[in-house]
Amino acid sequence: MWLPKDINWLINSMGDAGAVLLGGVWLMWISHGKDKSIFMKWKWSAFVVLLLWCIGQNILVEMFLYHDQLAEGKALSWAPLSPLGPYINPILFKFNERTIMLQSQMPWLLLPWFFYRTLINLNK
Repeated sequence: MWLPKDINWLINSMGDAGAVLLGGVWLMWISHGKDKSIFMKWKWSAFVVLLLWCIGQNILVEMFLYHDQLAEGKALSWAPLSPLGPYINPILFKFNERTIMLQSQMPWLLLPWFFYRTLINLNK
């Protein structure tokens, strides 16, 4: 059975983001000595672990898995967590002729803030 393209995209995106964010939660928990209090009150050191994990994995994915799809000169589609649209997309840096651009990093710069705040709110 075939899924419509938009539904397939949504399911894949949710699965990818969920796996990355849950991995980040696990790293936060482990790096803070399995202290559950990091999920009840904002702790910058825990947030930095999550943020670095989210950005780091996306840089690796962009450089080694999606480099042909996200390269310089390729059009990007707009997504809610990429509020600048495809119009403002400067190159952040290059490595081995592969580019890391702002728009592909934008969701992972914004999502950890919302996610960590939501975790805290759900644990109150």
